[in-house]
Amino acid sequence: MVSSLLAAVQSRSTTMMDDFEQAKSDLEDAKEELEAAQSRYNDATSRYNDAMQRFIQADLSRACRWNQMYHKLVEWKEDNNGDTIVKTSKDSSDDVKKLAKW
Repeated sequence: MVSSLLAAVQSRSTTMMDDFEQAKSDLEDAKEELEAAQSRYNDATSRYNDAMQRFIQADLSRACRWNQMYHKLVEWKEDNNGDTIVKTSKDSSDDVKKLAKW
């Protein structure tokens, strides 16, 4: 009886060790898959960001009033230390007044 109980415990122990080794192997495989997925995600994110920048640049190059005003605002910001609030006075040019209103 004791020997059969001991054999059962040893068998269960062996099974548990085999399960543990399999779990370790599965975990390593999952880590490798995760790294590959993260790399693909980073590549896709980079391609998306590049495409979005090209789209924005293409859209801003279209000749329309909004884009003209946007470019004037960018110029204003560069000329005024990053300030995007266009201040006007009585002496302001019509272009500056239009930009402030826009």
